[in-house]
This record gives sequence, structure tokens and C-alpha cells, in this order.
Amino acid sequence: SNRSYMDVSFRRDARSQRQHHQHLRSEAMEGRSSSSLAGRERVSASRSTRKHSCFSRHLWVSFIFLATWFPWVDATAVTSLTPNNGPAVGSFSVTLAGETLGFQADVRVGGTVCLSTTWDNAVQLTCMISAGNTISSPVIATIGIEELGNQFIIPLVAEPRFSYDKAKVIDAAPTNGPASGLVLSTTSGVNFGVNDKTGAMRVGFTATRATMWTSDSTMSLLNADGVYQDQQIVVTLALAENTRLSSFSYDTHTPWRLVPTNSRSGGGTTMTIEGQDFGLTDTSPHVRMGGTTCMATAWLSDSTTLCKIPANTESGVTMTITNIGVLKQLPNSFTYDTPRITDYLPNNIPMEGGSRVVINGFNFGGSEYDFRAAQFGDTSCLDTIWYSDTSISCVAQRGYAQNLNAVITVARVVNKKLGFSYNMPEITAMEASNGPASGSSEILIYGHHFGVFEVTPQARIGGTLCVRTQWIAESSILCKTPSVTYDKWYFGGTKDAEVSLGAAVNVWENSFTYDMGCVGPCVVGLGCASANGASGCHGRTAGDYRHTEMERAVNYDRFAEQSVLRIIGNFTATSGDVTVGNTTMNSTLFITEQIYNGDISIIFGDLFTCEPIMPDPEAWSTVQSYLDCVMPAGAGYGHSIKVTIRNATYKALLDGCNPTMRVWGDKVWPPPPLPGGQPFGNCLSPDKVEDEFLMADDVGLTYSYDTPKLESITPEYGPNMKGQTAIITIKGTDFGGHARDVWNSRCRRSTLPACRQIFQNGIALLNTSCADIDLLFTKTRGEEIQDEISAKKVAYCRSNQTYMLKCLGAFDELSLCEQRCAFPCSLLAGQKCPEDLLRCETPLLGGSQKVSMVIGAQTSEASATFSYQRPEVHVVFPPELSAGTSSPLTVTGKNFGGYLAVEYGGRLFDEDGLVRKWNPNLIPFNESSIDWWDWAQYQTCFSASLQEGMGVTTSQQRVCDQGVVYSSQIEISTFEDSTGIFDRMVVQSPSLNFADGEVVKSVDVLAQSISQRSVVEPNNATVSFRAPCSDVNPDIGDLTSNWYMANPIPAWSARASFLAMSNIDRKIWIMGGSTQTQAEKDDVYVSQFNGATGWQRKFLDLLWWSPRVNQTGVVFEDSMFLLGGFSPVNKTCYNDVWVYADSPVKQEYYGQPDTPTPSLARGEEFEPFWIRVMRNAPWEPRRRAFALNFLGKVWLLGGQTCSGRWTFDIWSTTDMRAWTVVTRNAVWRSRNGVVATVHERRMYVIGSVQDRFYNTFYTNDGVNWQQFPDSCALTKVMVQQFVSFRGYMMLFTLGCHDKEDPNQQPVDCSAPTAGRLENRIWYSRNGQSWTLSRLPYRVDTFGRAVHIAHPWSGQVDGEYRWDYRVVVHLDTLVLLGGEGRAAPQTLRGDYIRNEQGVLQFAMGKRREIYMSKGLMSIYDMCNDKKEDGMQYDDFQRAVRTTFGRKECVFPWLPQTISQASIEVVRAEVAAAIG
Repeated sequence: SNRSYMDVSFRRDARSQRQHHQHLRSEAMEGRSSSSLAGRERVSASRSTRKHSCFSRHLWVSFIFLATWFPWVDATAVTSLTPNNGPAVGSFSVTLAGETLGFQADVRVGGTVCLSTTWDNAVQLTCMISAGNTISSPVIATIGIEELGNQFIIPLVAEPRFSYDKAKVIDAAPTNGPASGLVLSTTSGVNFGVNDKTGAMRVGFTATRATMWTSDSTMSLLNADGVYQDQQIVVTLALAENTRLSSFSYDTHTPWRLVPTNSRSGGGTTMTIEGQDFGLTDTSPHVRMGGTTCMATAWLSDSTTLCKIPANTESGVTMTITNIGVLKQLPNSFTYDTPRITDYLPNNIPMEGGSRVVINGFNFGGSEYDFRAAQFGDTSCLDTIWYSDTSISCVAQRGYAQNLNAVITVARVVNKKLGFSYNMPEITAMEASNGPASGSSEILIYGHHFGVFEVTPQARIGGTLCVRTQWIAESSILCKTPSVTYDKWYFGGTKDAEVSLGAAVNVWENSFTYDMGCVGPCVVGLGCASANGASGCHGRTAGDYRHTEMERAVNYDRFAEQSVLRIIGNFTATSGDVTVGNTTMNSTLFITEQIYNGDISIIFGDLFTCEPIMPDPEAWSTVQSYLDCVMPAGAGYGHSIKVTIRNATYKALLDGCNPTMRVWGDKVWPPPPLPGGQPFGNCLSPDKVEDEFLMADDVGLTYSYDTPKLESITPEYGPNMKGQTAIITIKGTDFGGHARDVWNSRCRRSTLPACRQIFQNGIALLNTSCADIDLLFTKTRGEEIQDEISAKKVAYCRSNQTYMLKCLGAFDELSLCEQRCAFPCSLLAGQKCPEDLLRCETPLLGGSQKVSMVIGAQTSEASATFSYQRPEVHVVFPPELSAGTSSPLTVTGKNFGGYLAVEYGGRLFDEDGLVRKWNPNLIPFNESSIDWWDWAQYQTCFSASLQEGMGVTTSQQRVCDQGVVYSSQIEISTFEDSTGIFDRMVVQSPSLNFADGEVVKSVDVLAQSISQRSVVEPNNATVSFRAPCSDVNPDIGDLTSNWYMANPIPAWSARASFLAMSNIDRKIWIMGGSTQTQAEKDDVYVSQFNGATGWQRKFLDLLWWSPRVNQTGVVFEDSMFLLGGFSPVNKTCYNDVWVYADSPVKQEYYGQPDTPTPSLARGEEFEPFWIRVMRNAPWEPRRRAFALNFLGKVWLLGGQTCSGRWTFDIWSTTDMRAWTVVTRNAVWRSRNGVVATVHERRMYVIGSVQDRFYNTFYTNDGVNWQQFPDSCALTKVMVQQFVSFRGYMMLFTLGCHDKEDPNQQPVDCSAPTAGRLENRIWYSRNGQSWTLSRLPYRVDTFGRAVHIAHPWSGQVDGEYRWDYRVVVHLDTLVLLGGEGRAAPQTLRGDYIRNEQGVLQFAMGKRREIYMSKGLMSIYDMCNDKKEDGMQYDDFQRAVRTTFGRKECVFPWLPQTISQASIEVVRAEVAAAIG
């Protein structure tokens, strides 16, 4: 068992070792990292060693056990091994020597069984060693022993140990590789083993990435990355000591190129060194650029290293990189950029120098110690300072050149930039800005930079060198002006002044003016504030206050403006030498006589005198080239100048022209037929001197007064209504007010052109500015022109070739201007407009118009804008029309404009039509230019759409998709009522047909005046086309009502237009009204509880409300109130409020200290009476209003004023004293016959368009009113009463109905199929649609229902009732009184007829009272006896006739009529209803 145990142990240990080595080999083949493999090999070796140790201990324990029990075992032992080492391949013999080695043996070396074991004898064993690689392995011999007849197997451990020879590396190939590693190297040697023993290898101190055993003499390795040289290859196999060999070197690094290869001299940028074998890890390489180390170096990868470039200025720099002591270079591989100048500030400096100039650019060096220099032109700077690689400065020396090079030298490299200059000469002022055309006047030219020393500057005037130029200082130069060459006249001119300094030139444009001149005597030009030239000039229309004609303006208006005119020429001779002749031939005379003694006359247009300004009398006269004079007020243009000299002094000047001068030309002086004519030349020298000498006709000078200038219009907009247009105030300049004052009387009968222009004034409007306005006058005298222009309301714009409308009243004798004094002054000054203000009345036109002005036949330079207010549509009546119909519409509003052709063009009409299209005196030509008046002056646009693609709803974007009505088809007028003045257009509406299912369409009505449209206001500018309820719901209803005569003769007299109310005392009260004999009443009657009988008149001690009709009333907070009404006797409407005080509490609450109270009889504590709560409520006096109790308030709606106008306001109150207006323009405006009621927590109002087209409106809160979107209209009837009863609203109407229509729909009474005028009842649950109820009926002997009229309407054809009252009392409908058309009867009950047998009818008041339980089914009425059913006699008769209870036959129901019997049924229906 011992042996068996040990055998098993040995086998298991060997098997585990084999499995372990196989696992290591598989990991190596899978490419595991060398470090991982090495680690695992070390762990495995450790585990193997521990296993062997454990196994040895196990054997020793076993052996000790045996020795303990068997003493003879101690005698056995292995004492020696020969040899005790050998090669790893094994297959050699080892001899084991010892004592008592038994009779058989097995030997193991370590855990490996010898290839074979031979028992030689008891003291020697021979073992053939297996392959291995262990060091100091135990040798165990298992021997057999026999003792005492027993055999034992015991292990013996040899004292010496056995070691395989160590592995030895002999060679490796290749011996070098890249720094990135991954080179497969083969190592040759000995004792690597005969199988894979999981050896480990490293190169230097770095483990290989992988190791692979090949044979006993060969191993392969995959090396890791590295950079070192002469590295040892170390093999570790089992526990054998390492064997080393210096046999492998990594490749040295190689740089390829630099990116970039250049840099700014300041460095600081990053350069990339590309190459190979820089290593896979950072080995801190070192880089230099030339002799300068990089500012920073960073290894990135095996192929990339970075360098932060140091500052330098060299070119052709060698890059050096050192890694692990190995130095590599790229010669001449890098260049620093050359210096470059970008700009310098300032780029020009004063000539005196000394200014520091900052030069900016690039590559000025990285250190202040680098060599650099700067200069401007050829002159070096005084001082140079380096700031940075991009900036240096230097101090420039003085100079004066322009466009020099700025030069910088860095490291012997030069860069230049052109454009540096010393300041150019600059002219800022001149001592004299004008001089004579003859030149030689000395002027000082002031400025800067004329040179800090004499550098020979040159000056020119008009491009001509000055006669002499002298440098005075850096800021001044003297110029003696050159002359201008001219013949007779020189009209002056403006020239440039120029200073040049070397190549630097400065020009002051238009800075020197040569005066006009001529060879006298002559006038050559005019000079004034507005112009200076040979053609003339212009000035203010107001004139100069110093002129004698302006005395009135000075005295009355405190006028103080100035207007000085300068006459330029050669006409004044005084003491001294005078040059006469011309510039090419002249002579000098000495003249001593003065002429400023009134001998000079200056006049323009033969009207406006310019009065000379006298010089200082103490001063000697000199030869002057001008004469100043003051102008009077005036207007107009092109006034020719006439200068007359009345003095013999000029003879000397005339004599200055010698005979040679006089023969110039072929003209003679004086002209024929005057005697003595002689040829003359350009000096105009006649052969004799007259008393007067006209000087200016030879030049053609004229003077024009300024054209008017418009600055503002107030107001800028205004109405466009006849009689309501705006009075506008126009402010500006040169409106000619003084001129009209001064010259009016003198020019009225004159035909002088200047006088004619005084009256050519107007203000006109056009949609664009007009540059040339024709005022369309034909007369010649001033006053005639004024009258003609004033009478015409049009002007003609020549520039636009169309007519304009004039603003009226500006230039009338009694103008619209106010007094022009801003302070107290003479009343004589206030009748005309001043120079800067005009007022006029704008014409009817529209749109936005430019206002242009004509003053003195000159059209204003600019226009101001006046905008007419856009049209406003206030009311369109009727507001609704029946679908498919067209009707005249009355459009009321403002700013519709007017009929321009009639108002301004003289168009005439008579009863037969157009008589005259245009008045030729008003529209003399080009009539086609205003043809647009006939269609665009005003229009009506019917629109239901926007322009395509438009998302907003401005009126200008509306499409007139329902039609446009032009001016020629519109009747326009203006009217006035108590609320103001309004425009009215009568225009035919479009006609809209509906598609199936459509009920209503709305069309906006846009009034347009001159392209300006009214704003779309759906509440008041819309006409709706609505389908009649008879089209939407054509079927007659299945409901009818049964009425009983409750009281044929109540106590009160027959009456209409009264007030009836069901009070909280459960009685019916009627108040006031009109009777057959009295137009108005103030009586009060009260019924018994049932509302039908027991009527008593109320007699009170005090007077109460006055007699009246059509008052309204309401029960509110347990009190009965009466409001408003009308007195037909006094033609007065009321707006008072009364309450019936039936308790002391009400008396205390509503009474005032001055409220009269009834006198009480003895024992009485209180007597009811009426209290006037308000004498005049804030709402307008009215009749036929409705007062409703709704949501805790009383609401007053509708009603008529005494003038018959229906009101559309709504008022509310919570205490009957304080009234609040909810709206003054309710949604049902423009409707009449307004009735109202409260139904199902809503207020309803029904209003009629022209009495026959009713719309239904409702509100949930009293404020916001609306219609059902698809509500139909009740048409062709007149609504009399409106009540809410048992879930229905009921309308009591009067109208005609189609007698051939089974549904009895209403029609016009003139229709061929119309039946008689009759009273009918319509019903609705919500007001969206109305249904006609059936008439009551009787059952004939055949059980058929036959229509009969409502008993309160009448019993024969032609009877009907109106102006009655219907109240709801104790869940019963009560109909009272009214007025009716009835057929009178005799005492026997026969109807009165005429001789032809025709019934006679009479109108009269009614008093009967009828009651009903409201609407009920027609079937219930036929067969049921209930409170709604038939009267008893009718019921019994129907039962007897029909032999029991059965259905009645209703021949009028469409569903019961077959096509075959339609004609028979129609006849029966006609008989039944009529």
C-alpha cells in the first residue's frame, strides 16, 4: 500500500507539471505580453519548487516512518552520483553508488523518471537521464528490500543532487532594430532544453514582448521598444542563472524635416520636428536652433518632437536634436523672417522734426540687443528704441519732403515702406478773399507748414503764379495777385489759392474771388445775399425797412428786415487818377467832381426802385466798382435793371475813348434816327453826353424776388366734407404780403409785367409736388387778373400736365389771416397776411396731397403735405338684406369728399341729364387729365376678401370681390342733424345668392375717396345678407294656441299704446295710453287676481305722472316702475322715472324731503301713491323703450325719440337713481321696431330692418351682445309683441301669408298668392330660427280640422289687430286692448255690407281681454280635453260627429298629401284657410 500510494503521488505530480507547462506554452503562442508571461513563469517556477519541496518532505516522512518501525532500513543509502550534472538534452548515464540497495530499483531525477534504470548490484545503480533543465534536483531511488521473508519497497534520497547544465547564449540576429521595438530576433546557444520550458528573455532591463522556444539551441524573441545601444540579451530558464551577451542595439533617431521652416524673429511659435526612432516613451530630447536652445521641447511620439522656437534674426539656421547622448542635425533647415514694415504713426510730422514715430511691422528681432537701425528717406533717426518683435520707434530729424521711405535695418536686412511725409503746407485763411481783376493786390496767405526756414515756397491764384511770393514765416506767405485779362466786361470769378513747397502742394478751393469789372462807364453785375453774378440775383419779398415805400410797414407792423443789393460796375468817379478805355488801350484822367447827390436812379421792372445808400459825406469819393442800394417789398421774377446817371461828370470818362477805340465794330452811337451817329468800340463812348445815360441795357441783368418757401402746415390733416374742410395755416418765407400792401393800389389798373405778377398768387393741391403752376388767367390788368384768379377754384400744373384744386381765401380782400402784429399796433395792419403766414380753406379732395404755392407768378421751391382724414363709415342702412336681393344702401359717415366735377369743373345737369361736362372757362384744355374725377373722387367697395396672400386686414388690402360702385353711379350729399354734419352716399347694393346650407354672408362696405379707404368696422360698416327663416325652415310648426275671450267689456275704455304689467300683487295693471276720444291718458286700472275681471280704477290724492302713451315699465325689487313715454298733445318725450310706493318702506327709500305725500284720513296710517324718482334721467327722452329686470339690474333698451329716430343705447341701474350707459351704439343699431324680453337667463332683442326684416340678438350679461352665427331672419311680417312663456319665445306678428303654400309662409301682401293681412304667432326656443305656429281650428262634420283666425284678430277676412299688449300673468298669456280693423255688425249680429255686398270695415280702439295657456300640439287640441284644449262645445260636437275619439284629419300636412291628389288637397287647403 505504501508503494501504491507513492506511485500514485509521483504520477499525479508529473501529470500536474506537464499540464502546467502546456498551459504556459499556449499563452506564449497566443501573443501574451512578455511581462505577463515572465510573471506567470516566475509564479509557476515558485509553485513547482514548492511542490518538489512538499514531495521531498513527504518522502522523508515516509522514510522516517519506515525507519522507525523497521530498524534495518537505516542501513540503506545512496551516497554518490557520477556525474552529478549534464546537458539539458539528457540521454546520458548517471551511476548511483550506495549501501544495501536491495534487489531492484527505480530512479527519478526531480520529478522525472529516468529513461531507464539498471540495478547493477547491491551497491550500484545506473540511470539513463531524461531531458530537463532543473538545478539541484533531488535524486530518488525506489528499491526493493526483503526482510524476514517480507518484501518492502522503500524510497532512498541520494545525498548529492543533480543539476542540468545552464543555458548559454552564443549569438543573436539581428543585432539592431528600431526604437519602436517589435523586432523578431533569433538567439542561438546551448542547453535551451529539448522542449518548451517556459523560458524568459529581456533586452537590457526590458522584458521582451514575447518569447518562443524553438530547440535546445535556438530561442526567438519579440523585443519591446527602446533607445539604448549595446544592450544585453538575458535568458532565464527555470532556476538557472542568467546568461548575458552584449549583442543588440536600438536604431538612433533620425530627423527628416521641420514644420514650419520659418518663423517670425520673435519666436514663440511651435515647430514640429518629424523623423523616426525618437522612442515610444519620453526620453527628454534636447533641441537647439543654431546656437540657441528651444524655449521648450516636448517629445510627442516615435516620429514627432516639438520645439517652441526661440527668438533670433538669422537665416539658414541648423536644427540640432540630441537624444540619449546621440546628436543629429538638419543643416540650414530653418530661416527667421526678414523684417517688414506695415505702418508708422504718425505718418506725417511737422517740418521741425523731433517727433517720435512708432514703426509697426514684423520681425524686428527678439531682443533689444540685436542690431537694428531706422531712417526716413536718407536721414537717420536721432534715437531708436526697440519695443518688441513688432514695434520700434525713432525720433525723426527736421525736413519737408513728401512720400519718403521709412527704412528699418535688422541683422543687416533692410526693409522699406513708402509713404512717410512731413506735413504738407496747409492754407487756413487769407487776409483778403477778393480783389480787382487787374490784380497786383497784395494778400497774406495764412496757414501751417510753410517751412521752418526759407525753402522757396510758391503761391498761385487760379493756377497763375503770383507776381511775387515771399516767405514770411512758417505760418504766412505774401502773394501779389496776378491780373485777369478781359475785354470790355469781366463778370467775376472764384479761383483756387495754391501754395507749393517742393513736391507738396496745398489747394484751397474757391478761396479767392476776382471782382467783376468793366471798362467804364458800365454796369456789369449784381451782388446780393443770394447770388453774385452777371445774370443777376434775387432777394426777399419783404424788402428793406429803410426804403421809402416801407414806411407804412415800419409804422404799423414794426417791420425791421433788410434787403441790400449791390450794383457792380464802373460808374463812380471821384477825385484822383481814373483809368478809362480798356485793358489793351487806355488813358489816365484826373477827375475831381463828386456824384452822390441823387443823380443815380436804379429801377427794376420799371416798378421796384432800389434806393442808393449814401456814403459818409466827409469821405472823398474813389473809383468804385459797386454801389449799394436798398430794395422795396416786391414779388415776381426777371425784373430787368435800369441804371440811369444824370450827371455830366461822366463826360470825362466818355472822352477817355480815343478815335481809334471808337472805330471798333460796325455799330454807331447814338442809334438812328438821332443825328451824329459814330462807330464805337467796346468802351461804349458816344460822341456827346446827355443829361441821362442808361448804363445797364447792354448786359441784360435782372432781379428776381425769392420764390416762396413752405415750412409747415397746421393742421397737417383735416376733414374732407363739404362745408367742413380745414382752415390751414401755412408758414414759411417770402409770401409777398408787404408787396401786395405796397403795390396793390398802383398796380390794379396797370398792365406792366411787374404789376401783373403782384396779383399772380395761389395755393393749390396735387398728389405730387408741382414745379410750375399755371393760375389760368386771361386778363391783362392787375385787378382783372386778381379777380379772375380768385374766382377760379382750379389751377393747372404744367410740369405734371394736370389740374390742381386751389386752397381758397388766402388772397381775398378780406383774407382769413388774423392780425399780423404780435403786440399792440395799429388796426390798419391786420387785414392782410404777413410775409411768413397764409391761411386758406382746403378744397374737397381726399387722400394725401402736396401743397404748392405761387407768389408773384413763382411756384414754391418745396411743397408741404396735407392729408385728408380717411373716410369713416358710421352707418350702413339697411344693415341687412335678404339673400338674393339688391337694395339701395344709404351709407352715412364722414369725409366722403364731393362731386369734384360740379364743385370745381362747372358740370351742369337738368332733369334730362348732363347738360355740360366742363365749363371751358374753368377747364380750358386737357380735360382728359381729370377724367378720373368721374370714378375715383369717391367710390364704394363691397369686400368680403383680402388680397391673395395677405395675412392682415387693413382696408387697403381688401379686394372688392362683391363689386365696386364708381362716382358716376353714387348720389352724394351732406346733411346735418343734432349730432353734427355728415356725408351720405346712396348706392345700390350687390346681390348675393347662397349655396345650399348657407344662412348668412357679410360684406364690408368701404367708402373710398381718392384712393383712401375707410377702416373696416364690422359693427357699423357691414351689410349682411341673411336667408329668411321661411327658406331655412320652410315647414310650418306642429304647435298652435287656443285663446278664450276672458272679458269682452272690462271697466277701462278701449285703448292702445298703453302700459300693461303683471305686478307682484298678482294683478294686472294698465296705465295711460290713447283712447278713441283722447290722444293721451294718465289713468290707472287694476284687475282682480285672475287678471280678467274686477277691474277698478285707481284714484289717488296726489297728481302723478302726466298723460302719455308708449311708456315702459318694470317690476324690480318688489316695486313697480314707470319710465319715459310720449305726449302727442305736447309733442314731448319723457325721461322721468316713477315708482308706485305701496308701503312706508318704499316711501322712505325713494322719497325725498320735498316729495309730496297724500293727505291721510283720520285713522289712516298710509296710502299708496306715485313717487317721482328722477325728473330727468341721463338717458335721452324716448318712447317705446323696453325696461327689463335681469341679473339684479334694470336694463333700458331701445326706444324712439320725439323726432322718430330709434335709439341704440343701453343703460342699466341697480337702484333706479344712478344710471350707467353700457353702450351708445348697440349691436342692433340701424334697426327699428325694437322689442325685448328675458328668456332662459338671457336677454333677447329683436329689431327690424325697414319693418319687415327682423334679426334676433341675445346677451348673457347685458354687455356683450351677439347673434347666432347661422341665425335666419324673420321676414315680411311686422312684430307687435314679444313674450317668453313656457320655454318658448313668442312673436305676435301681422302680415300676409301664401294661401297656396301648405306651410303658409309669409309673403309680400302684393304677391299674387298672398292671403289677407292677419295676426299670426311665431315661436322659437333660442332665437336662432323662427317657426310659424298653426292657427286654431274647428272640426267639421267630417272630422277634418278647419283653420279659423285667432279670436282676438277677427272672425272674417280683413279683420286684424295691432298696438295691443300681451303680458304673462299667473302662468297665463293675457292679451289686452289695442287697435283693430273690424267689420261692424248690426244689432242682430249681421255684418254691414255696401250695395255690392262687400263688407265694410272700420278702424278703432279695442278693449277685449283674451287668455291662453300658450303653445300646444295640434293633436292635443283635436282630441284631448285639458286646459289647453278646445272649448267644451267644440269638443262635444267633434265627438258626436266622428262617433267617438279618433284622430283628426289634417289636410294641410304635406306628408299626408299624395301626388295624385295634390290639386284636390290644394283646393281644400285654400278653403280651410280662407
